[in-house]
Amino acid sequence: MKSRLIVGIVNYKCEKYIKQLLESLEHQSYSDFQVLVIDNNKVDKISSLLTSSILSLKYIHNTENTGFGAAHNIGIKYAFENTAEYYCALNPDMVLDKNYLRTIIEFLDSNKEYCSVNSRIYRLRNGEKTHTIDVTGGFIRRRFAYLNSFITEVSHDQFSIAGTSPVFRLSALKDISKSNEYFDPDYFLYFEDIDISWRLNHKSWKVRYLPEAIAWHEKGGSTDGKDSFFSKNKKLKGELLKNRNITMLKNLPGSYFLRLLPSLLITEAGIFLYFSFIRPLEFSSYLCSWLNVFKKLKEVLDKRRKIITTSRLTETHEFKFIFRDF
Repeated sequence: MKSRLIVGIVNYKCEKYIKQLLESLEHQSYSDFQVLVIDNNKVDKISSLLTSSILSLKYIHNTENTGFGAAHNIGIKYAFENTAEYYCALNPDMVLDKNYLRTIIEFLDSNKEYCSVNSRIYRLRNGEKTHTIDVTGGFIRRRFAYLNSFITEVSHDQFSIAGTSPVFRLSALKDISKSNEYFDPDYFLYFEDIDISWRLNHKSWKVRYLPEAIAWHEKGGSTDGKDSFFSKNKKLKGELLKNRNITMLKNLPGSYFLRLLPSLLITEAGIFLYFSFIRPLEFSSYLCSWLNVFKKLKEVLDKRRKIITTSRLTETHEFKFIFRDF
């Protein structure tokens, strides 16, 4: 049976969360969906946990960790092959309110200019629901860092799609695709949500925040609880910095770059000083982040030309809308 929505779950070291997530999916008030679990663990540890679920469920086991974006590309391709209309890119360390999917699908059905919806995400702590806000979607700081929206009670348009549990309109993803690639597979982890937000905005797709769509997230579930930049190991720090810089090179129009240059230079100086004096043993990760950018520079600039030359962004409104600092 065909489903309008494919819920894709990419798993890596999150076996302890899967059962609670599946239970929340089983109790959804919206039923026209199929679950696709894509396991990035080298050794299969979850297929036995899936057999007791009453959901319509398909399991794909990757023998290596392909990263977040490449794994979800498998799920998105599967959604297209099964003529679905929507794809939910779901983290495994989530729990959804029973009306989560219904609220989002009803909004997207009625608002064809929107490509995705952000929801009100609270924190899970050791599997227990809290009322502490985790993420609500948002904007970009002028120093090119993610800024969570401070407006939590009112629905409003946003720039950035939060990567925890977005539902995408598949026709919008087709609008930015290249050779069955929707998320950029060069992003192993981090900033893939900001990159895809940029590319959708370049094509004039809109993103909406719906406070009535509620979920809970165990922050850092797939990275051993290391949810802040400073708590991550040096490999993850290097990956984050590399992807941040590649995202700017790919998506930031030249006029925007010039306006942001003072903030970017101050930020870069701060990062350099952090690794030089506070974490000198990790300085190699800072150097490697830039070396990896230069290794991919030609490829990144090729992608940039295709993005910028077909962009529908206009100068004044979008600049004020995308970049916020409070």
